[in-house]
Amino acid sequence: MSPYRGELTEKNYYGSFSCNCSELTGKGVEFIKVDNFDLRFLGIDYGKTDLLFAEAVFRDGDFLGLTASGADFSFICGFFELSEASFAYNINSSFGAANVTFSLRQVIDDNFATVFAPEPSVLMKVLV
Repeated sequence: MSPYRGELTEKNYYGSFSCNCSELTGKGVEFIKVDNFDLRFLGIDYGKTDLLFAEAVFRDGDFLGLTASGADFSFICGFFELSEASFAYNINSSFGAANVTFSLRQVIDDNFATVFAPEPSVLMKVLV
């Protein structure tokens, strides 16, 4: 993620999450619970247990982003397109917003062979 508003502009933060999309129907808006989550933000490592909720959002089978919230930040999915997804934070009464870039990656083993591709593991780049 790359913040474009607030004190954290011109910095990048990275994280990832995964979910099991095997139950997607590809029809309408669907929410899939996140299985794993990690984000390093402002020197703090956040995991799934640090979130109030976390779901990957799809519309007609297209990924719209992550809807998730912690005590000091939130991921907001796109309404119609992934490019609308964003990140917002409130640290010590300092508010800010960021663009989010998602990249799908395959899970591989020690021999660099694909282990399981149907469950997407998404690399997040939060530009703050």
